[in-house]
Amino acid sequence: VMEVKEMLGVSDNDSNEEIRKSFGPELMKALRTAVDEITGEDCTEDLVKNMKNMVDKVIKDYKLSEDLVREYAGPLYVKACNIVSQATPGGVPNTERMGSLDSLRDLLKLTAEDTFPAHLQVFGAVYKQSVQETMGPTGIIRPEFRGLLEELQGRLGVSEEAAKDLFLEAVKERFT
Repeated sequence: VMEVKEMLGVSDNDSNEEIRKSFGPELMKALRTAVDEITGEDCTEDLVKNMKNMVDKVIKDYKLSEDLVREYAGPLYVKACNIVSQATPGGVPNTERMGSLDSLRDLLKLTAEDTFPAHLQVFGAVYKQSVQETMGPTGIIRPEFRGLLEELQGRLGVSEEAAKDLFLEAVKERFT
């Protein structure tokens, strides 16, 4: 496609659009399959490896850019976070479920920073509720609970900045 693009003098925007139309559905199919399988109950290292090989094969066969993969991966990662959140009591995923999301993040070629908005969107309310519950009837968070809130923030994959904002929102709501 890129060789033909240069020979015909097609613009970058037109060629990118043509690549999306031609190869996007195949990429999306592979990514959706990976998301569905990895967020399922029986996620294993072998499964993740097989899904990664499948996705990498599609990327390699069609010579797709990482930017295109990230573009398709973002919404699918949010979907995966929602699946994990709904499958866990109280919305707090266990270590295995978060490990599945970490594996999926690597497979989708996303960085931890790329996933902060998805984690905030899906798990932010859980963190804020935990802050409110930790305050108890007195509105004071005892020092021994601060460490647990930090641990929860890391476990939920919420950025420190977002956790601080959620913390302040929870305190503000409590005192108004």
